[in-house]
Amino acid sequence: MLAAPASELGALRAKALARDIDVVDFPVQGQETTDYAAFGEVVGTIETDALRYVGIGVFGPRRAVGKVVGRYGLLK
Repeated sequence: MLAAPASELGALRAKALARDIDVVDFPVQGQETTDYAAFGEVVGTIETDALRYVGIGVFGPRRAVGKVVGRYGLLK
């Protein structure tokens, strides 16, 4: 797991998507409820660019992922 400032997660997400890397979003709204329907409704009303993230997961070829996240250190 890598450490990245929350303020950079949106840009990191966009960079990964631009390189065809799979991304799993963890927006702050997911921390506010355990009801998936309510979560879906809330997230559905927010523009993607306006979402704030507590984390993102990235999956893809090692080299491509490394180019996106290489500057971030390990979370300790």
